[in-house]
Amino acid sequence: MYLITYDGQTLHDPRTDIERVTDCTCDLEANAAGSLTFAMAHDHSLYGSLHAMSAEHEVVLSQADSDGTIVRELFRGRVTDA
Repeated sequence: MYLITYDGQTLHDPRTDIERVTDCTCDLEANAAGSLTFAMAHDHSLYGSLHAMSAEHEVVLSQADSDGTIVRELFRGRVTDA
């Protein structure tokens, strides 16, 4: 399963009904900057609180076990367009 966090707060957890994103794609290449794009519903608890182009705030995509234990980090970056 995949988890997405923003400054440690949950953006996407498939085990919940509200903290989910849709249309998520992650593009990773060797020796190139990757990208993570997604859509967020208006009733998501973090909707409207993402800070674009801020190096102080990070989005992290992780692969996790079914109990939520992080296995490995797949992507880490900042929001470029909110």
